[in-house]
Amino acid sequence: VIPSSNPCSAGGESWLMEISATTGARLTETPFDYNNDGVFNAADLVAYDGGNVPGGGIQDKDGGKTSRAMILVDEKGDEQKIISKSTGDLIKVKESASDQGIGRRSWIQVIPQ
Repeated sequence: VIPSSNPCSAGGESWLMEISATTGARLTETPFDYNNDGVFNAADLVAYDGGNVPGGGIQDKDGGKTSRAMILVDEKGDEQKIISKSTGDLIKVKESASDQGIGRRSWIQVIPQ
């Protein structure tokens, strides 16, 4: 988040980034519907280094997103993040749930003493 240069006003700019929770790498499928057609597919890939790859983020230059979001998953498995902006407005960002289903990698059982 980059706040507005005017300390007395809300706003600024920010990025919403998505990476793999298990590896820290770029996701294998596009997390964002960049062309806003309601479908997550090859049309949402971005040009990079001579090829097309899943994008990793979306930029907001109008008010900046805060660091808190509520995540909802719809019946198709698509995620929707409800994000508050520094202006107080709420926005909805639809995402694919491409890397879900990997399950728990490890756990620890805590036994009360």
